[in-house]
Amino acid sequence: KWAKRLNYKILILLFTVLACVIITVYFASEGETGVYTHFFYIPILLAGVWYHKKAVYIALFLSFFLCISYILVTYPLTNRLPIDVVERSVIFVLVAYVVGLVSEKQAKGEEKLRETKDYLDDIITSSADAIVVVDMEGIVRSWNKAAEDYMGYTAEEIIGTNNKKFFADPEEASKIMRIALRDGTLKNYRTTVLNKDKKPVYISMSAALLKDTDGVPIGTVRVSRDVTKEELLEEEIKEERDNLNLILESMTDGVYIVSKDYDVEFMNKVLIDAFGYHVGEICYKVFHNRVDPCPQCKNTAVMKGETVRWEWHSRRKNKTYDLVETPQKNIDGTISKLTIFRDISERKRIEEELKDAEERYRVIFEHTLTALCVIGAGGRISLANHEFETLSGYTKGEIRGKKWADFIADVDLERVQYYCVERREGGAPACCPFKFVNRSGEIRHVNAWIEPIPGDNKCIASLLDITELKMKEDELRETCEKLTELDIMKRDFLNVAYHEMRSPLAPIVGYASLLERCEIPDTGRKYLHNSTIVICISIVWIELYRHVIIFNSPFILL
Repeated sequence: KWAKRLNYKILILLFTVLACVIITVYFASEGETGVYTHFFYIPILLAGVWYHKKAVYIALFLSFFLCISYILVTYPLTNRLPIDVVERSVIFVLVAYVVGLVSEKQAKGEEKLRETKDYLDDIITSSADAIVVVDMEGIVRSWNKAAEDYMGYTAEEIIGTNNKKFFADPEEASKIMRIALRDGTLKNYRTTVLNKDKKPVYISMSAALLKDTDGVPIGTVRVSRDVTKEELLEEEIKEERDNLNLILESMTDGVYIVSKDYDVEFMNKVLIDAFGYHVGEICYKVFHNRVDPCPQCKNTAVMKGETVRWEWHSRRKNKTYDLVETPQKNIDGTISKLTIFRDISERKRIEEELKDAEERYRVIFEHTLTALCVIGAGGRISLANHEFETLSGYTKGEIRGKKWADFIADVDLERVQYYCVERREGGAPACCPFKFVNRSGEIRHVNAWIEPIPGDNKCIASLLDITELKMKEDELRETCEKLTELDIMKRDFLNVAYHEMRSPLAPIVGYASLLERCEIPDTGRKYLHNSTIVICISIVWIELYRHVIIFNSPFILL
């Protein structure tokens, strides 16, 4: 066991040193001091190669032993000074030192080279990119783990085979070699290879030419990356971009795309028809006739990722455009600005007219002589005019947001507070009289005309204060009642007077009529004429009173 534990190098050194000792003793006893010492170089050289400068110890031991054996054994026999033995001993030590120094440097160089190789091997093995070495004949000489992952072939299956079989187009292998020989390098070269299942894999390859110490090309090292997902994504992006361009061309709004350097990259048909074809030109020259960027340009903000909306008036076209500008990321990673032009000139004109009309209606609303207010769906007042302020006793700020029901007297609350809803449903007349309660608690009689606002869930109420009219009506009613009483008294008086007048006249008329029917002597005729006159006068008076009574009391029948 002990022998097995010894390093074979130590054993060899021990055997060679022991052999040298035996040879030295043998030849020293024979008086020989010549050639046998050349055997000493064997353990010295072995020690120098294996243990570097430590070989000096072997040389010192052998030199010391040589000198001792010469002094103790050879010198008594030859009586010669051991000058040559000393020289050989010095040479042994120098040779051991030189060999040890050279081997140590060589070992350090080999160690460094081995570390470098291990480091490079680790990089190649652990690299996420496939690293392949191909010689000048196209034979694969190295194949790392990343290449195995996306190609499906192991290194044992690939090394020693021609690389043409991997490419979808075998001529690609020769083309890559030609480019590498011509330019020395190849960067980001897109091609398609076939994996073990014969499925296409899109790769991006960079290659460099390998040369020997004399500068003669010996092959290429190729670093490739699986870009199948990127390739498919780029195809999708391209398809989406084509679809986007188709959409942009079919839009009724103008669309253009400009780079961060203000170069127009795209214009759709609508914008070309309006401003002409200017793709490739500078946007501020095309649209604004300027020699430098516009002060209001939003290019900087958009390039930072912001979406901006603003209005722009073109003096050249005398039109107003609503602009929406947003960043657009291109396939190469750059950012462009996509702008949508919408012609809002007509809308602006209508808005101005609407604003003028609204101002006119607001003046009418504010200065009308009736109290007006706008009632929302929740029964709260959102707007009121000056007359409503006067009627309610509140300011406009206090009225806004106040409940409509707060102005209705309790006696009319149930009937009036939901009148807006009933009007909107068409179940109530427009006019709604009720008792209005102002700030001081005073009850005012009003007539309210409530109408729903078309296209909105609000109603407008117009209130007419009829409190004074109500008071006049009450006074008129009292006057009529008094006149009715006086009329009754007058009628009673006339009836009494008629009867009192008729009572004495009726006998007179009767007797006078009797005299007219009797035979009267001539001397009495003059009295008969007088009686006729009396009858006539009496009848006239009776008829006169009867007509007076009929005129004043048409319901009395005589």
